[in-house]
Amino acid sequence: MVALIDTNIIIRLLVPEDEVLTEKAEDFVRQHKCYITSVVFAETIFVLRSFYHYPKQKILLLKYFLDVQQFEVEDKKLNFQALERYCTTSLGFVDAWLLEKSKLSKLKLLTLDRKLARAAKS
Repeated sequence: MVALIDTNIIIRLLVPEDEVLTEKAEDFVRQHKCYITSVVFAETIFVLRSFYHYPKQKILLLKYFLDVQQFEVEDKKLNFQALERYCTTSLGFVDAWLLEKSKLSKLKLLTLDRKLARAAKS
């Protein structure tokens, strides 16, 4: 059975600071194929970076953690490419996601953000 999961489950698996919640998260994942929306994927990156102060190179490992049969990531190619760009540039994740979405969809990206505009031209 496929189940939609929230950010808290992913965070508990990655940051096992609460034994009870980590066990619950592990049980959920053992019992279900877990579907991760793009919003949950983005929020996970935000929480890891802003709350847990993970460096970008450690956050990049998220794509390997989630690239297993037990997880299904919405728009996986887009999200993983955006994660790669986010972790290897000075762009924020949302800007990296927009840039990758524009490239994959062959849509022009309109922005007033100078850094994003420069990245979109390259």
